Amino acid sequence: MFIKRKRRLSPSAKWLLGIVALALLACVINCLLGVSATYKWERYTEEIRASGMPLTYPEVLRHQSQPPDGPTAADVITERCETLRHLKKSDRTRRLLFFDYRLFTVDLTVGIPEYAIEPTRALLDEHRALLDELLAVADLPAGALPAQPTYHPRPAERRWEAVAARHAVMLLQNQAVISILDEDSAAALKAVRSQLRILATLDESPGRDGHYEQKSCSFRTLPSIEGMLHATKLDDQTVESLSSEVQGRLRASTLRSVLLGTRAWWVATCEQLLSGELKLSTFHHAPAPHWEWTPVWLIRRGQMRGAELFTRFLDMDDDLPLMLSAAQQVDREVLPISIADWPFLAMGSMGIADECRMQAWSVAKLRSTHAALAAERYRMETGRFPVSIDELVPKYLDAVPVDPFDGKPMRLATTEQGIVIYSVFDNLIDDGGDVAKLEKRVRTPDIGFRLTRPEHRGIVLLDDPMPEPFKPLRTRRKKD
Repeated sequence: MFIKRKRRLSPSAKWLLGIVALALLACVINCLLGVSATYKWERYTEEIRASGMPLTYPEVLRHQSQPPDGPTAADVITERCETLRHLKKSDRTRRLLFFDYRLFTVDLTVGIPEYAIEPTRALLDEHRALLDELLAVADLPAGALPAQPTYHPRPAERRWEAVAARHAVMLLQNQAVISILDEDSAAALKAVRSQLRILATLDESPGRDGHYEQKSCSFRTLPSIEGMLHATKLDDQTVESLSSEVQGRLRASTLRSVLLGTRAWWVATCEQLLSGELKLSTFHHAPAPHWEWTPVWLIRRGQMRGAELFTRFLDMDDDLPLMLSAAQQVDREVLPISIADWPFLAMGSMGIADECRMQAWSVAKLRSTHAALAAERYRMETGRFPVSIDELVPKYLDAVPVDPFDGKPMRLATTEQGIVIYSVFDNLIDDGGDVAKLEKRVRTPDIGFRLTRPEHRGIVLLDDPMPEPFKPLRTRRKKD
């Protein structure tokens, strides 16, 4: 008889079986992790919705206020979107007051370059019909511009209505300055009120693009008020009207809409990554792996962490000093994380610190403007400026405004020509109210509003040489 011996596996076969077993185990673990992460995400979404907070983009839109009946300022911007969108491009080579990058820091309290006046008048005459439509929005309700719900990497799919709103504000800013030069305070006031109404069309914008454009518009509109007070003689009724407009902007200025919208974008983006509609390589600011497949549990983990991050800031209820501090902490936490977290948490947190900083800048400028208008009314009644902001409470202000950067009361400093009400800005250093936009200064040390005494007011025409012709960006890059 022959005894049948068992056949032994070769070492290579054992290695192969081990690799297959490990691969199967990895697949099972990956599947279980994906199921667990999805279950946690579904529980989290139930908790968010149970609290009454919107999570997806359609839910965010349903929570917005209903547009008023009849025409609105948003309707005018939308109807003239194409014209306004190309307005800046067509006038880029002119030496204009506020359509020229070379004159970005024009300061009306310092003066206006003479060479820019006639080209600016020509611009306004050329677009007179459009300008009349924009001036009429001062007497219309604001409405809301349409928003873009998803991420689009192609410039052709940008939200052009928000860009059109910014160009409309720039055109009105030119109108306000020319009206000031013509000593027509009523026309200047209407141009400023129209700018404020266009700002309001972006109040509930559920996205960063609309928020950025609104802050850009605010950056241009509020100095127009400062220039009006410096260059023209306004009566108490006009100053009080401006004060009411600015106070309305203060009440409406919030980060809630943009945080809700950005969180909804983040949730939708992760869902698109899961479905395969988007790839990590779509995002130029996130380092994508060489392979396009990403585990479900890793995407769900990033979705959860990103949503929790935005929820954390929403729970702060626009407490800007707290939000600024938290944003800096997030930046410190994001940088040293592992490569597994980086593509997702970096995408989810990117820009929150900038959003908070922009919002704080806007609120600081609005509060200093509102307090300065109260100080001007105080001067009209008493013949002098207040020594401190406390003198304006409670007749002209309900309370002393708080600096959104450090949480302390805003400062008032006396200068040779008047006063300045200011915030310390993000360096948290009191520079004595240094808010002048000097040439070649990228940013001012403080943020504030300057009020000069009546004997120092009036527009100064500057006999400056005309800048060199504007060179296209491509030419400069090739030369560099």
